Amino acid sequence: MAGGPSGLWCDILEHNAEPVADVLEAVAGDLSSVVAALRSGDPARLRALTDVLGAGNAGRSRIVSSWPGPAGGPHGRHDTAATG
Repeated sequence: MAGGPSGLWCDILEHNAEPVADVLEAVAGDLSSVVAALRSGDPARLRALTDVLGAGNAGRSRIVSSWPGPAGGPHGRHDTAATG
């Protein structure tokens, strides 16, 4: 669907404007916090980024676990290995 026509996405966004705007507002706030932490150079603020990253990982897990078939959902779950 991500590769679908832009008109389709406009319809989806229009019919879900409030919840999508709420999520995007929250993401924008998180990104602002990340930018501020990165620019600060303060080690404590940089360590606090793990909260934002952890929330992102949890959100991704919720999405993936709802996918049908081998990617997730009731027929299995696909996790990627952590690197670092």
